[in-house]
Amino acid sequence: MQHGDPGPASSIARRTSFLDNAPRMVDFLKDQGLKWHYTRNYPDYYPNLPGARGEGGRTLEPEFFDLNKLGNWRNWILEREGFVPPIHIYQATRLTRALASFSDFLYAARLMTPMLLRRALGQDQTGLGKALVAQLLYLNKQKDREIWRNSPLVSLIPGSDGSIIGATVNQNGTERRIRANRGVLLCAGGFAKNKQWREKFGRQPASVEWTSVPPGDHGDAIAAGMEVGAETALLDEAWWGPTIMDPLNGMPHFAVYERSRPYSIIVDAKGKRFMNEAGSYTDTGRIMYERHKEVSAVPSWLVMDLKYLDRYMLSSVTARSKDKRKRAEAAGTLFSSDTLTGLAQKIGVDGEGLSKTVKRWNAMSEKGVDEDFGRGGNAYDTFFGDPKIKPNPNMGPINKPPYYAIKLYPGDLGTKGGLLTDELSRVLKKDGSVCKGLYGAGNTTASVMGKTYLGAGSTLGPALTFSYIAVNHMASG
Repeated sequence: MQHGDPGPASSIARRTSFLDNAPRMVDFLKDQGLKWHYTRNYPDYYPNLPGARGEGGRTLEPEFFDLNKLGNWRNWILEREGFVPPIHIYQATRLTRALASFSDFLYAARLMTPMLLRRALGQDQTGLGKALVAQLLYLNKQKDREIWRNSPLVSLIPGSDGSIIGATVNQNGTERRIRANRGVLLCAGGFAKNKQWREKFGRQPASVEWTSVPPGDHGDAIAAGMEVGAETALLDEAWWGPTIMDPLNGMPHFAVYERSRPYSIIVDAKGKRFMNEAGSYTDTGRIMYERHKEVSAVPSWLVMDLKYLDRYMLSSVTARSKDKRKRAEAAGTLFSSDTLTGLAQKIGVDGEGLSKTVKRWNAMSEKGVDEDFGRGGNAYDTFFGDPKIKPNPNMGPINKPPYYAIKLYPGDLGTKGGLLTDELSRVLKKDGSVCKGLYGAGNTTASVMGKTYLGAGSTLGPALTFSYIAVNHMASG
């Protein structure tokens, strides 16, 4: 309750409302038929703060869901390229280091075997956020709910007293006015794909190519709220995270695991480290921008040696895959050299600075203590490390050539600024009064988390909870 940014979006009243109503929302969806999975060992992102849980136990995920149950509705869900295995969030860290040790390989085999068997039998299971979307669609399908697709918001409809009484949408090319007697809830994403808005409001340099958000996230709902006088907040903030452009397909990849593994560091143009690489990923993006004010750090560079690529995945470049490494180098996304100075020359980084940084890193790795930034000093860091590496699972000397590097950008999982709302999800005007009849939730609104990201589900949790609050408030009116 007492941690983080105390700005208007993260007021005590809004925090209290979230904490009080989140369990009710979870129970409500469970009663409707949504199946949850309790994630026992995924740590909070700042486990050393008072009240935090370094051992985990605060996170809920949706259970796996067979997409075949949706029938033709399954085509409404955006698909990623290739096969994405249905896994729980705590399983991914071991799966991405499957070739690091025999025990990790056995774990991955035990995980994948029944998964592939179910797939061979015709099931098409999915997990994580996609499973949440699929389950919510399935619940609506069971209740014969009508869902309009291809119906973007055009504008809100104000009444004679200024309250919002409906909305105009463009349904398959035809504008339709919808009367809403109880109110309108805007929960339609942020503006991560809006180049003009990111240039106007966001930190620089930036690119819509760095975000992990799918196409269409242009801020239409936020714009509609602004047009009727709504206040906004946190427009310069995002759910930051270290992002690499996949070495093989060029798509943005949120590098949660890659930057936490041993035998690697992140450096700026001077070849110097400037952060705990394994810390909270939203901090990583913010720190990169702060560093960039003094030294070129956007993009930064993830530097590693051969031991790293022999043990761990680098996005789609699987461990020990010489062919994929060569293809990535040929594509100009992965760089290598037999010497650190040679690598520095290829990537435009100060060679002497990089050599000194690696020398100090190697010495600290032998002791297992990051004297500069504390990497590996808490449960969140070590969760993403490699427990087979002693004495620090997040550290390891960079000393086996060839050496490799890939660009690292301050990408994001979406923007976190938008319409300012109160504890009842009501959109507020610039004078602090309520915009009657208008509610907001999700990335359309300024986040209750403020500038922080305390743990898993900080996006979806409040989106679901404040939508639940909004609809209940509408119903009570």
